[in-house]
Amino acid sequence: MGVELGVLQDPSELHLLSHRVSELLTRRLVSAALAEREIHVPQAVHLLANLDKALNAFSSNLREWYGVHFPELGRLVADHETYAKLVAHLGERANFVEERLRELDIPAEGAGEISSSARSSLGGPLQDIDLDSLEELARNLLALYEYRRRLEGYLSSLMEEVAPNLSRVAGPMLAAKLVERAGGLRRLAMMPSSKIQLLGAEKAMFRALKRGARMPKHGLIFQHPHIHRTPRALRGKAARLLASKLAIAARADALTGARIGDRLREELEEELRSLRETPSPRRGSNRPS
Repeated sequence: MGVELGVLQDPSELHLLSHRVSELLTRRLVSAALAEREIHVPQAVHLLANLDKALNAFSSNLREWYGVHFPELGRLVADHETYAKLVAHLGERANFVEERLRELDIPAEGAGEISSSARSSLGGPLQDIDLDSLEELARNLLALYEYRRRLEGYLSSLMEEVAPNLSRVAGPMLAAKLVERAGGLRRLAMMPSSKIQLLGAEKAMFRALKRGARMPKHGLIFQHPHIHRTPRALRGKAARLLASKLAIAARADALTGARIGDRLREELEEELRSLRETPSPRRGSNRPS
């Protein structure tokens, strides 16, 4: 029948055609399943961003309010979560003794300084009703920080399922932000590496084009440790190397499903190592033609 319809030249080709059709159908099913899971990525990314804004806002409120009672603590404890933990567990500054501070994982040197500042603090007293509200705010902050960790873990697992290669090269959080900013994994896969390099820097790019200023060298990918730890003079080249690997990883995730993330990551690290070890040409030196 296949020969009569002109689909096959020889009946022996039927098995090969059947295999190709099955492979195509399987790829479509896998692609559809990934698309269903992928729709959760932008929602989780947006929630994580809003959660970070809320945590910063609430932490600032707690610091300003509790600072009326113990203003020196804000200078001694920079981490917002640690600050909230101290307020939630210790309450008024009279309880900030070294032994209790060390029980909350404060290093001995820091615990001594905080305890000394608590004894000589210039802050005013708190009534029980004030302290209750402050402690409740601090406890809610700690709960939000714990929820943020769980949400980040969920997003990491989701990205490992949706885009394992991209997650291996970029890290799951950056991979999720790239997918969200691009409007989906398939759209990211269709982008040239030069566009991936500048994802998230669109405003800076348009401003540079309008005013004739210097073009940005990177967008979201600056969050990658290999980029922001690279010397400033080499960041442009490092960003191009990373963007090229991200483009390949996204295409593998969206189109083939091949697991090449580890190999791409190793290649990237080797290329970046070579970039940093290569001496840069001195200014004014003659370049080879």
